[in-house]
Formats: sequence, structure tokens, C-alpha cells
Amino acid sequence: MATTFKEIRKLQGERVRMQFDDGREVVAEGAVVTIDRAGLSRPLQDSQDAFVRNAPYVDFRGRSADEISPTSFRIEGTNRG
Repeated sequence: MATTFKEIRKLQGERVRMQFDDGREVVAEGAVVTIDRAGLSRPLQDSQDAFVRNAPYVDFRGRSADEISPTSFRIEGTNRG
């Protein structure tokens, strides 16, 4: 039986510290250990970096990535937004 997202959270919203599925630990110290989040996000970040780097060269107006798609919310730690 597969673990569902609903099983990861208790009804009261308390954090699950440990969970096993068919004898295999899937949550340890409150974090899902069966998913390589860094490995999954790396290609997305690489694509975003390439877009930001190349946007002025492929946009017919020569706009930067921020000009093409400005952020909706202020980014903490920057003077932007």
C-alpha cells in the first residue's frame, strides 16, 4: 500500500516525525526521505538560470527576464519589488 499525502499530516496539523510504509522509512525527523528534492529542483533551476541569462538575446525588444516577467511579490533581502 502506497503512502498518501494525507497520511503525512495528522488531522490536527501536527508534524509527523517518523513514518514507515511496508517496513521502509519514508519520513524521518519530519522530512520526507524518499524524494531527492535537490536533485529534482536542479534541472528547473538550471533552466531558470539559462532563461535569465539569455532573455535579452532572444526577446525581440532585448528585455531582461525581470522586464519580461516581473516578480509579483517583494523578494526578501533585496531592494527589488
